[in-house]
Amino acid sequence: GDFNFGDKVFTTPVKVISLDPANPATFGKITLTGVKNLTFESVSLNWSPTAATLDHHAGFTAGNVEGLKLVNCKFKGYPHPTSNEQVGRGISVQPGKNISIIGCDVSGFRRGILTSDVDGLTINYNWVHDNRTSILSGGDVRNVMIEGNHLETSRPINFGGAGDHGDVIHYWTQAAQDG
Repeated sequence: GDFNFGDKVFTTPVKVISLDPANPATFGKITLTGVKNLTFESVSLNWSPTAATLDHHAGFTAGNVEGLKLVNCKFKGYPHPTSNEQVGRGISVQPGKNISIIGCDVSGFRRGILTSDVDGLTINYNWVHDNRTSILSGGDVRNVMIEGNHLETSRPINFGGAGDHGDVIHYWTQAAQDG
């Protein structure tokens, strides 16, 4: 089922972890809002869009979060039921502070990982693959470390112009952002 959680500040870190990483706990969708100091480790997400799903929807959505860690998780998306195209975002974090995505597998979405308005971002040693467009994307990110990832296989539709980007990493700055 889905995991929805909000408005909780943990003073000491709390971990959602599968007891057996070889047989991980599996969610359909995860949504977090206003959460601080939460880690997901060795869990799986199988996201099946519906006919009402739009490109900005995500399998894993986090907003106004701080101290979020995703460790050794698997995020799998499936094609849109009417267009049969990859849709949505695997992981979407906006805004956030001190976010870590480490050792995760993200595939089958329109975009792999989108982060926006994040201060303190670590994206390390992930396998982000077989997505439709920009594998890592977003804007207005500060204090960022992207290292040791295996990023591959972007399959844009109507490449360029008004179509999809084929970028592996596509981050942009905001007008008021310094560098």
